Amino acid sequence: MSHKITQRHLNRLAIVYHRVSSDQQVKNSAGSLLWQQSMGDQARSYGWAPDAIQHIDEDLGISALSGHHRPGMNRLMDLVAAGKVGAIFVAEHTRAARLASEIAKLLELSVRNHTLFITNTTVYDLDVRSDRLTLGLLSEVAKAEIDTLRERSEESIRALLKTGKLRIPAPTGYFLDDDNQFIIDPQVKDEIAYIFQVFRETLSVRGTVKRSHAEKIKLTVKKIWKRQYHQTEPNYTRIHSILINPAFAGVYAYGKTVTTWHTPSKDALVKHVQRERDPEKWEACIKNHHEAYITFEEFIENQKIIERNCRRLAKGRSAVASGPALLQGLVWCSRCEQRLDTWYYQGKSRRSIYYSCRGDQHKRAGPQYLTTLV
Repeated sequence: MSHKITQRHLNRLAIVYHRVSSDQQVKNSAGSLLWQQSMGDQARSYGWAPDAIQHIDEDLGISALSGHHRPGMNRLMDLVAAGKVGAIFVAEHTRAARLASEIAKLLELSVRNHTLFITNTTVYDLDVRSDRLTLGLLSEVAKAEIDTLRERSEESIRALLKTGKLRIPAPTGYFLDDDNQFIIDPQVKDEIAYIFQVFRETLSVRGTVKRSHAEKIKLTVKKIWKRQYHQTEPNYTRIHSILINPAFAGVYAYGKTVTTWHTPSKDALVKHVQRERDPEKWEACIKNHHEAYITFEEFIENQKIIERNCRRLAKGRSAVASGPALLQGLVWCSRCEQRLDTWYYQGKSRRSIYYSCRGDQHKRAGPQYLTTLV
């Protein structure tokens, strides 16, 4: 047993923390999981009683790039902060965290509460400056390795994108052949063509949804990468996703959206898609890549129509519309974050002004729900 482990540590809990980054690794990396679980045997060999050893495995399948969505790591930090943990056992330090800020937070809590950090090869006493420095440097090196691997991967992706050889999933309406080429799927060809035809007639996504319901049309949905189908009711989201997908115009497209890091709190980094890019800013845009349902010119025109229709629902600032209502164009729904419509009702003695949300109607082409605010 290491001389760094004292009775003070043995009188508290030994926490064995398990983590792998994805569900696929949970299924296919049995050896890694067994290796991490064996840290419990190491804790017993160091002198912890079996009932003092706890395993935290809630984070299996969760990336270490953010602790905000890692319930296991959050529970571990709570136990350390409460002074209940004598040692943290991890197979290697990157199992705990990859972000320097997160490992720094965990180390700070461990220093305050005299908690050891133990890997399969080393016992780190964080009260000792050299051990803190070593663990911090190892974390920085691990982060640099991840950054290097990511850069290499991105360069490989860019090289494939230039020739359209990066394998991307085919939307419903296509399937991939043995050469990863998009082939029109005869099983749903007429269905997709119907959606584009109706949109050109109604010039509205919502109008397309309403016509589909009126004519009792069902939408076929395909699993990603598989030709497995099920049918569902048409709704705004599904039809809109078809109309804005350039694949149906014969375009091999990649990088259509801008992805940013949003910080909802000081302790978390959450990745989210911010907005759609203009076609000239896509990372790859290869026209006439495969057989199309519509021309690229029709696709661009459709996007202009959709943008015009949705401008009143835009979340950005815009000019205040004309009219006697004081808050016209300035009031937003707290539930769906859409701009409220302004309505006027002329009664016998006076005119009333209403602000209403049509979020449900917009998304599902259902009935309008009017909320009277004035």
